[in-house]
Amino acid sequence: MKVTLISIPVRDQEKALRFYTEKLGFLKKKDLPLGGGNRWLTLVSADWQDGPEILLEPGPNHF
Repeated sequence: MKVTLISIPVRDQEKALRFYTEKLGFLKKKDLPLGGGNRWLTLVSADWQDGPEILLEPGPNHF
């Protein structure tokens, strides 16, 4: 078995994107609109760009 996607629920996708790219060094791989202001937003390691993707999944408001 091989892990290809890891989902992390976040309240604010844009804020999470800045943190993961600017502070942790991840690269944005996919950024597709889903409607309602949400996106299919995935990141990968700069060192392993064909490795597992991190999905910054929009979390519920009460999260």
